[in-house]
Amino acid sequence: MSSGLSAGLSMQVAQRLEMALSPQMIQSMELLQMPLMQLEQRIRQEQLENPTLEIEEIENLQGETNEDYAAPDDVGPDEGGGVETVREFNEEADPDADVYPDRDGAEGLERVDEIDYNWDDVYDDYAPARGGSQDDDEAFDPIANAAARPPSLIEHLLTQLSETPMDDRIRRLASGMVQKLDANGWLTVPLDETVPEGEAPPSRDELEQALAEVQKLSPDGIGARTLSECLLLQLKNRPESTPIVEAVARDHLEDLAANRLPKIAKDLKCDLDEVKHAAEVIRTLNPRPGADFSEEPVLAIRPELVVEGDAESGYSVRLTSGLQPQVSDFFTALFDNSRRGRIVRERLEADPVQSEAFTQFRDQMRRSGLARKFREKYNNAQWLVKAVAQREKTILAVATEIIKAQEEYLAERIPAPAPLFMQDIADKVGYDISTVSRAVKDKYIDTPLGIKPLKSFFARASGTRDDGGDASSSAEVLVKIKDMIENEDKRRPLRDNEIMERLAADSIVIKRRSIVNYREKLGYPSHSHRKEH
Repeated sequence: MSSGLSAGLSMQVAQRLEMALSPQMIQSMELLQMPLMQLEQRIRQEQLENPTLEIEEIENLQGETNEDYAAPDDVGPDEGGGVETVREFNEEADPDADVYPDRDGAEGLERVDEIDYNWDDVYDDYAPARGGSQDDDEAFDPIANAAARPPSLIEHLLTQLSETPMDDRIRRLASGMVQKLDANGWLTVPLDETVPEGEAPPSRDELEQALAEVQKLSPDGIGARTLSECLLLQLKNRPESTPIVEAVARDHLEDLAANRLPKIAKDLKCDLDEVKHAAEVIRTLNPRPGADFSEEPVLAIRPELVVEGDAESGYSVRLTSGLQPQVSDFFTALFDNSRRGRIVRERLEADPVQSEAFTQFRDQMRRSGLARKFREKYNNAQWLVKAVAQREKTILAVATEIIKAQEEYLAERIPAPAPLFMQDIADKVGYDISTVSRAVKDKYIDTPLGIKPLKSFFARASGTRDDGGDASSSAEVLVKIKDMIENEDKRRPLRDNEIMERLAADSIVIKRRSIVNYREKLGYPSHSHRKEH
C-alpha cells in the first residue's frame, strides 16, 4: 500500500438564495437616481423613439393621486409613506393581452404581415400628434437650444494673438507656447519644446520675444513659469502695487505663507504696515489665471421640490413643474382592455371627428400588420409613465419626512441641521436605505433658506454632550467653530485646544483632531497663520 493524497472529483448539492434584478427594475433605480434635468432629457429621447408616447407639461404637482388610477406596486421602490403624486395609471392592463377587438366582433390582430409597410403614412394620417407643432419640435431641439460653449483658454489666447500686431514668426512661436500652457495658464515646459512642428529652430532671443508677447495677453499672469512670475505679471497692471509689494511677491512668498510679517519687514528694511499692505494686495491676485476657462460645463441647478409654509403654520413639500410622459389616447384605446381603455374609447367615440379618425387608424393598423410591433412600444410607454410616477412619489415621500425632521432648522431656531441619518428616513417611509440614497442624490429643494441639496439635510452627530442632551450635528459644530474664529482676537488667535475647551464649556465634547479637521474644512489656517501683527 502506498500512502499519499488522492485526487478526484466530487459533487455537492447546496441551496443558495439570490435576488435577480430585472432590466426594468434596474431602469427604475436609474430613473430614481437621475437629477430632474437629466430625467427630462431621457423622457424626450424616449418620445422621439416611441410613437405611442406623448409629453405633457405639468406645473405645481400637488401630491394628489387620481382616485380612479393608483400607482402600481411593482414599479420602482416599495411603497411607503402617505404621499402621492399626480398621475393616472392603468393597473388592470395586461401587457400580454390581445389587442382590443372592434365593436363588430372582428377577430383580434393575430397576424404580422411580412410586407415592408410605410408606417409614416399610417401615423401621419391617423395618429394624434405626439409633441405639438413643428415649432414645438424646434423649441425642444437639443442642438438648437444647447448653451453656446464658451471659448477655451487656448482659443481665447489665440484670438488675441491673431489681433495683436507683431512679426509673423514671433506670432507662430507665441502660438506654439499658448498651446503648451496647462489648465492654470502656466508654461511648465522648456521654451525650446514649444516650437511648432516644421518651424525653423529659433534663437533664444526669438523665444524670449514670443514669451513676452504671450505674457502680455489677458488674463494677467498667463505664461508664467513660477508662482512669483505669475504674481509679478499681474502686479504690472495693478495701481496699488509698490516696490515693497513686488519685492514680497518676488523674494518672500514663503515667509508670507508662514505669516512671518515682522521678518519680511526686517529683511526689506520697511515698516510693518507696508508689509501688511503688500500681503493684502497679493491676496487679491490669482495664482491660477487660466482656471476660469475650465473645459467643464457649468451645470444649471433646478430644484425638483419646493417647501411652502412657515414656522407658525407648518411646512409642506410639493414637486415643481415637470415633464409628464403619457400614452397616446389612440394607442390606449386600441390596446387597453381595462377600465382606463374603455374610458378613453368612450371619449373618442363621443367626438365624431375623433371617432372617425380612430376607426381609420385602427383599421389601418390591422391591415398593416404592425400591431404587435406597436403593442411592444405601447407596453414600454406604459411602463415609463408608471416608473416616472413612482419616482416622483418616492422622492416626495422622502423629502416630506426630511423637512419634518428639520423644521427647527428651517425656522432658524437652530443654526444648522439637526442630526439626521438616511436610515431614520428609510424607517419612516418604509424604503430601503439604498432607495433613500438614490432619492436624494443630485436633487435640490427650494426652501425658505434658499435652494439646497436634499442631501445637505442629513447631518452626522458630532461628539457627545455631557449634559445629557442630544448630540450636536457636525453642521452645528462647524457653525460654532466658525463663529469663534470670526470673533477671536486677531492679535492672539485661538489655538485648537482652546476651541476644544470652549466647546466643552458648551457641553460639546470633541477631540482636538476633530477640531483640526473642522477648521480645515472651513478653510481657516492654524492660529499662527491667522495672527495679525
